[in-house]
Amino acid sequence: MGEGQACFELGADDYVVKPVDPRELDMRLQAVMRRSDSGTASGEKLKLGHITLDHSRRTAVGDDGQGVDLTPAEFSMIWVLASSDGKVQSREDLVDAISSGEGPLSFRAVDILISRLRKKIAKDAIETVPHIGYKCAWAVTQP
Repeated sequence: MGEGQACFELGADDYVVKPVDPRELDMRLQAVMRRSDSGTASGEKLKLGHITLDHSRRTAVGDDGQGVDLTPAEFSMIWVLASSDGKVQSREDLVDAISSGEGPLSFRAVDILISRLRKKIAKDAIETVPHIGYKCAWAVTQP
C-alpha cells in the first residue's frame, strides 16, 4: 500500500508530494473551496436521528449536547449521505463526493469510513444496500 493511499484510508482529505507545483496547489485549494460551497448555504444544518450536523462548522452534536468526534472525511461522508434525501449513494458516488483530488479514493476506504461512522453514531444509522451502496437509515430533517 502506498503512502498516499494509507493517508486517505486513515481519513486524510488530501495528500501532496513535495516538491509541489504552485499551480497544482492552487487548483487543489480551489477544488476544496468549490466542494465546501457546493449546494450548501452558510449555516445549513441537518438533523440525522438524534445527531445535528452543522455544515458551516463541520460539527456533529447529539441531542444531549455531546459532540461526536468526526474526522473531516467522516463528516463529509455523513453529510453526503444525510443530504441525499434518502437516496442510495453508490460507492463510486461516495468516492467522487469526498475525494480530494489526489488519485481516486478506494472503495475499501469508503467501507472503512462507513464502519467508523457506525461505531461513532450508531450501527443502524447507515443502511447497506447490497450490490449498490449506502443510504441513511434514519430520518433526516431540518432542525
